[in-house]
Amino acid sequence: MIYYFDSKNPKAPAQMGRLLTDMVIQKILPHQEIVILCIGSDRSTGDSLGPIIGHQFRNFISPGIYLLGDLNQPVHAANLNYCIKSMQKTFDNPFIIAIDASLGKEDHIGMMTLGSGPLKPGLGVKKKVA
Repeated sequence: MIYYFDSKNPKAPAQMGRLLTDMVIQKILPHQEIVILCIGSDRSTGDSLGPIIGHQFRNFISPGIYLLGDLNQPVHAANLNYCIKSMQKTFDNPFIIAIDASLGKEDHIGMMTLGSGPLKPGLGVKKKVA
């Protein structure tokens, strides 16, 4: 299921946070490490959501939670495969929370989307992913 939150609503971050917490609690395994993967480019305003969020989260990460991707070391299309391989070597079955900007329907502009399952890179621009 996919949930949408209006970014202009001051209650939206708390509502989204509660729902995300519930989703993680339902799906995470005991002792599973959490990786917050902030995806995007620091060179494009429209694709910088991930690195900006990573930069803002950097000082609020708790033990057992790991953050990848920020303004200093962004995770983007050119290094995503390397990052995934590095995660596979570093973590044993991590619980990954991905944060990424996206293209979508016009009526979704300004909305934050929360869902369970994989991201589909390039779908908004009709790219075919191998």
